[in-house]
Amino acid sequence: MSLTVDSNQVHFAKFGRCENIKTGKTRCAMTPEDCEPARNDEGERWFNDLRSKQKGIDDHECKCENTLMGACVSVGGKKMGYECAPRTKNVEEEYCSPKEDDSGNSIDPTYEILPTNAAGTNCYCDALQSVEDDSIRNSPSSMTKYGACYNPANGDFFCAYSSDYCQGENHSWVHPDEVPEIREDGGYCTCEQTHIGGCVGGMYPFHCALSPEDCHWNEFFLPIDLKVQHNHACMLCERTVTLDPQPDEIKTLDFDPSTRSGLSFTAGISIGAAVTVVAIALCCAARYCARKDKESGATVESASPGSVPQLA
Repeated sequence: MSLTVDSNQVHFAKFGRCENIKTGKTRCAMTPEDCEPARNDEGERWFNDLRSKQKGIDDHECKCENTLMGACVSVGGKKMGYECAPRTKNVEEEYCSPKEDDSGNSIDPTYEILPTNAAGTNCYCDALQSVEDDSIRNSPSSMTKYGACYNPANGDFFCAYSSDYCQGENHSWVHPDEVPEIREDGGYCTCEQTHIGGCVGGMYPFHCALSPEDCHWNEFFLPIDLKVQHNHACMLCERTVTLDPQPDEIKTLDFDPSTRSGLSFTAGISIGAAVTVVAIALCCAARYCARKDKESGATVESASPGSVPQLA
């Protein structure tokens, strides 16, 4: 699903699935790392959104609001910290920042996947949800908070899934708790404002993606390049919590297709495959003609003297 806003095509994330090897049951997951190791008897294997469709898995689509995630958990004395966070390559540095216990001592949180805390709540991509009271997820304070990529030289920023999206030396990563300090509106980065990448080109249509693992024979683009080169923006979720969000850097960037590099890797593969097919066809044709010529020559040589061979 897509819509056009200020000449910028906005799309929304569709996640993959973890499939239980023994039972075949599936559940929504953001990354392959969220699946149980396949070497276990009750292990799981990962399929991105496109691969799930190809396999004929017809369960509900995996969106932000129905996809579980982990949390940064810190325990010190009688105090427990519990913050929903995505599993990224550098989750400890990007999301699980040190906390203080009751005595003021520093605690390094651990990342736990799919935890349920003492209050009976679970972390989802969009918000904390209660197993008993769904009103919790509708509270602004329950929204899952993401980080941002920030340019201190001019104050530009955009909410981002991970620091991998901060392109160039001029962008630095801002922890979710510190995002209000760089925003004029003092707000946090929630799922409807958080950018992810996208897959472009190849044999499959454009779709949003967290990483190259979500692409299937097409090329992964980070948020800035996705906007500038292809005029697309991908967000984690479609829901609207912030009625008048502060414009971010991605929204203000101009679409400039001239910045696209030459042939993409996938385009090169496609052209190479086409050339290979043509070459094989020409080779077969040449071998066929050579065989026919050889057969024709043998007929001429075996003809009796004075006779005129009949050409087919």
